Amino acid sequence: MKKYTLIIFILILFLFGVKEVCATEAIFSGAESLTGVSYVKYDGYYYHFRNAKAIRNVNTGNIAYCIEPFATLVDGSSYTGYIEYNNIFKLSKEQWERLKLLAYYGYGYRGHTDKKWITITQILIWRTVDPKHSFNWIDNVNDRNVIYPYENEIQELESLIANHKVLPNISSKITMSINSTLELVDENHVINNFRIKYSEIDAEIIDNKLVINSSDVGSKKIVLVKEFGGADSSVEFFYRNDSQSVIERGNVDSVEIEFEVNVESGSIKIIKVDSSTKDVYPSGEASLVGAKYSVCDLDDHVVGAITIASNSEGVLENIPYGFYKIKEITPGVGYYLDSKEYLVEINHSNLNIVKILENKVIDSKIKIVKYYGSKEDYDNSTMRLESGIKFEFYNRFGDLVHTAITDELGEIEVVLPYGQYTLKQVNSTENYNKVHDIDFVVDETSNVSIYLPLYDLEIDVPDAYIEEGNSLYDVILLLILTLLLGVVYIV
Repeated sequence: MKKYTLIIFILILFLFGVKEVCATEAIFSGAESLTGVSYVKYDGYYYHFRNAKAIRNVNTGNIAYCIEPFATLVDGSSYTGYIEYNNIFKLSKEQWERLKLLAYYGYGYRGHTDKKWITITQILIWRTVDPKHSFNWIDNVNDRNVIYPYENEIQELESLIANHKVLPNISSKITMSINSTLELVDENHVINNFRIKYSEIDAEIIDNKLVINSSDVGSKKIVLVKEFGGADSSVEFFYRNDSQSVIERGNVDSVEIEFEVNVESGSIKIIKVDSSTKDVYPSGEASLVGAKYSVCDLDDHVVGAITIASNSEGVLENIPYGFYKIKEITPGVGYYLDSKEYLVEINHSNLNIVKILENKVIDSKIKIVKYYGSKEDYDNSTMRLESGIKFEFYNRFGDLVHTAITDELGEIEVVLPYGQYTLKQVNSTENYNKVHDIDFVVDETSNVSIYLPLYDLEIDVPDAYIEEGNSLYDVILLLILTLLLGVVYIV
C-alpha cells in the first residue's frame, strides 16, 4: 500500500510541478569602522569590549546588524537568508518581530541617515536578544569610559516601535445616517500615518479625522493601511553556522484596519383613521384615500410628501436622522382638514416612525319634526305633532344606513356623515298619507344642522311634502294637479 502511495505522490509532483522555495544568498563584510564610540558588554563576571563597525551586504550595500552579541563575523562568508520566522536563530517570535522593527526604523529610516543610528540600532538589538546582560557605549576600547550619548535617539526609536501597530482609535463598527457627513476624530493621533486602501463609501482622511459622506443605505467597508517602504525588499535574517548571524534592514509588513459602516435611513408611515370610528374605514361616502401630508425639517424645508393609498396608509422612506414636522395639506374627500402639526424624530434607536392620524368626517345633524292634520289645520298652523312614525335613511346605492322613530314631540335627530341620502317614511297615522321620499346631500356646502318639518294630511286630501316656507301658490298648484289626475283616472 505504501508503495502505491509513493507512486501516486510522484505522479502528482510530475503533473502539477513543485513550487521551489528559493532562499536568498548573500555575503557580508564588517570592515567599516564607526568612529567616536565603541561597545562594552558586561556578563555579570567580565567586561568585553569591541570597536563599533558597520556590517554591510557586499552586493547591495545595505546595512545589517549582528544578532549574536560580540560573536565573530567571518568576512566574505556566504549566508542563507530567511524572511519568515525560523527557530535556527534561537529567537522567540516576539524577539524576531522586534528585531525587524528595530532594523526598519533604525539607520536608513526617514531622517535616520547619520551613522550614529547604526550603533543605536545595534545596541538595542543586543539588548533585545540578550536581556540578561548589559550593553553600553564607551568612548574607546583603550580608555573604556562608559558614555550615554544617545538617550533622546533611543527614546525616539522606541517610540516608533511602540506606535508601529497603534491603530486609529475609532470604533470598527460605525453607524450613520443617509445623506450625512460623519467626522470621526482619532484619539490616538495616528490616522495621518494611514491611507485609504479600499472603500465602498465616500471617505477621506483630513487632519486627524476620518470623514465619511453617505449617499445610500447599506453596509459599507473601509480599509485603511499603514505601509512601510523605502527599501528594496523585506527585512531579512541571514544564517551561517560558523559565523555571526545578522539581520539586514528592509521593509516590514503593512498594518491594516477595517471599518464597517452601516448607513441607515428612516421612514414615516401614516395610518389614516376616521376620528369617530377609530378605524381605517371611512364614514358615509367620504374617503380617507388621497389625503396628502407634507414632511418638513425644522427649518421648514420640505423633504417629502406622503399620500394615503387605498390601504389607508402612506409612507415616506429614505429619510435622514433628524426632527421632522408632519402636516396635512389636503384631506380625503368628505373630511375636514387636520390642522395639527406633528413633530417626530428619526435616529438610530427610532428609525421607522408610525403615526395613526385622525380626520373628522363632514357631517350634518338632520332634525325632523313630524306633523299631521287636515288641510285646514295646516292653513291655521294647528297641525298636531305625530309620534311613532318610522323613517329610513338610504344612501345613494340604496343601502339602508339608519332607522329612526319620532318621539312624543314628533322629533327625530340623527347625525349623518358625508354622502347623498334618500329619506323614506315607513308608516303613518291611520287615514293619513305619508310624505314623498326626500333626497338630500351632506357635503361641504351643507349646514351643520338640516331642519325638515314634514306634514301628513288626511287621505281625502292629496298627500303632501310641504317644507317650511312653501308659498300658498305652491300648495294650490299641488291640489289642482291632484284633482286633474283624479278626473283622468275616473274617465
